[in-house]
Amino acid sequence: MIPIKNKAVIPVCLASFFMNFLLFAVKFYVGLSANSISIYSDGINNLFDSLSGALSVICFYFAFRSTDLSSSSRSEKTEQFLSFVLSVIVAVAGFVFAYNSAERLMYPTPVWFTYGYLWILVATAVVKLLMAAFFRYKHRKLGSEVLKVMSVDSLLDFFITAVTVVTLLLSQKGTYSLDAYCGILISIMILISGIRMTFSSGKKLLNLADENVRGKIQEILSEGGIDKEKAQLEYSLGNESRVYLKTDEDIGTERLSVMKKQVYEQTGIKLYIVK
Repeated sequence: MIPIKNKAVIPVCLASFFMNFLLFAVKFYVGLSANSISIYSDGINNLFDSLSGALSVICFYFAFRSTDLSSSSRSEKTEQFLSFVLSVIVAVAGFVFAYNSAERLMYPTPVWFTYGYLWILVATAVVKLLMAAFFRYKHRKLGSEVLKVMSVDSLLDFFITAVTVVTLLLSQKGTYSLDAYCGILISIMILISGIRMTFSSGKKLLNLADENVRGKIQEILSEGGIDKEKAQLEYSLGNESRVYLKTDEDIGTERLSVMKKQVYEQTGIKLYIVK
């Protein structure tokens, strides 16, 4: 059976979907009402986060339906794939916002300030900070790479909204172009974060284990009497790195125990057998 702690990721992602969609609706309304491109972009960013949460729920649901021996590997690979997709979405969002902000810089328009809009934005910033702490806590408890990405993204969103609060305050002085500059700054922060997470999650998705690590594992298995021509290794690198050995050979319990211990002590990777 799939560990309950893995299934617990689903309600967390579902909560992310609803909370981010609510934040999107609020910021979208304020952004349009105040005619602020930075607030509008911040709101659309939350919409991407909401859609990412929905995608995570759907993918995890189908990944966790299977209960065979290799389901653990499949669920981990699903998490790595989702982390990569979410990172790409963040990077694309940053590029789109940069374009919109540059367009607003060329054609500046007034931003309408009210204290009501200001306090609404402050409240959304606090919510994002709480969400970042919540996802970080769940990541440590459940060991999910997706929740780690969500935590980092929520913390980034907090700082982005904090900048929009300052921008809205300064808009009272009629510096309309500042809103566009703020939008560009937000876009750059989102883009850099998205690119960094894309490379990090992409490396895990492709299982780019160090060649020395791969060679060491092969050496240990060979010494244990495993025929490398008949064996197949499948790596799953993530919060808990694993390597799955698929072979038709009959491996004794004692021999398997020795190999598992050697692999973990020398590489930090856990060895599992899949028939």
